[in-house]
Amino acid sequence: FSITFASSVTGVFLSGLVDWRWMFFIPSFGSAVVVVLAIIFLPSIEREQNGFKSNYFRVLFKDEGRGVFAYIFLVAFIYSGIYSWLGVFFVHKFGMNQLWISLSLTSIGLGGIVGELTGGIFADKKGRITTATCGVLLLFVTTVGFVYVSSFLVLGLLLLLHGLAWTINHSALSTILTDFPSHIRAEATSLNSSLRFISGGIGTAVTGFWVARDFNNTFLVYAFLFMLLGIITRIMLRRPTADKVVVQEVL
Repeated sequence: FSITFASSVTGVFLSGLVDWRWMFFIPSFGSAVVVVLAIIFLPSIEREQNGFKSNYFRVLFKDEGRGVFAYIFLVAFIYSGIYSWLGVFFVHKFGMNQLWISLSLTSIGLGGIVGELTGGIFADKKGRITTATCGVLLLFVTTVGFVYVSSFLVLGLLLLLHGLAWTINHSALSTILTDFPSHIRAEATSLNSSLRFISGGIGTAVTGFWVARDFNNTFLVYAFLFMLLGIITRIMLRRPTADKVVVQEVL
């Protein structure tokens, strides 16, 4: 995850320097290259040979997965609703141009690189749920900070912490999924990404209607939701067993 964030940071940084058309051309060309490389190098899965089956519903509606995926959906909805409109928010609040918006979002990515790495370490050392809770509560703090910040120096710190918080939570949740029983682990990890994209898209669209009326109040409501999620994290993230072995958290 840290490696993918490093790539994302590069893309976001370049978006502040290149003509807007290239912001579409470069990902298009890059995707074409990825498709070719995937066809050549990725191993194929033979359904008949390996008995491969995929059923998302058996994961979604299991008691051990229902709360986890509901939590993932909510966190992605709120985070994407904020992140996708930060550029517009910075234009309104600070009068930023394209380059400064790009640098600001790059700061979030830099924090994200560190957060993915440290989040995984803390998830193993201090416990998955504790780490996820710390991440989402830090998101509450940074979101409130965006509303009231007036210093560019403080804003830069908030952006780094925002990326750090998001990926600490993300890494903890991804680690929780590795504790799922082996027969549903593949669907669980795949569903994690699918839900984040779906929820993030919905969050971006819905938030657009609210920020058109008032940015500050929208961000404060979302900050409150982050705080609420932090309070109920332990309730929602009931731990699954890993191949009949219950992994005890170190708290």
